[in-house]
Order: sequence, then C-alpha cells, then structure tokens
Amino acid sequence: MPKIKCEGCAGIIREALAAVPGVEKVVVNVAEKVVTVAGTDVLADAVLKALADCGFPAE
Repeated sequence: MPKIKCEGCAGIIREALAAVPGVEKVVVNVAEKVVTVAGTDVLADAVLKALADCGFPAE
C-alpha cells in the first residue's frame, strides 16, 4: 500500500475497513505500508473496494 504516508492515512483506512461487514480488527503499519484485516466471513472483494473507495487501492 504505497500511498500510506502518515497516521492520518491510517485513520482513513481503519474507518473505511471497519465499515466492511465481518471486519473485527484492522491494523495499519505506516512504516511498512501494510494493512492487516481480521474478522469472520470477510469478503476480500469488499475489503479491496473499501480501500479503493477511500483512495488507497491495494497493489
């Protein structure tokens, strides 16, 4: 996730992913530019769409 630059970015990502059905935990590592999502019955397509919609498309 090369577009992650700061904690502000991380907050936007956490908020967007928290709204995805089934998501229980979101961890954003700004230094490593990595987002980890945990939950039950989370659809990968829904996570990818939420990331793209908030301006941080996954690569």
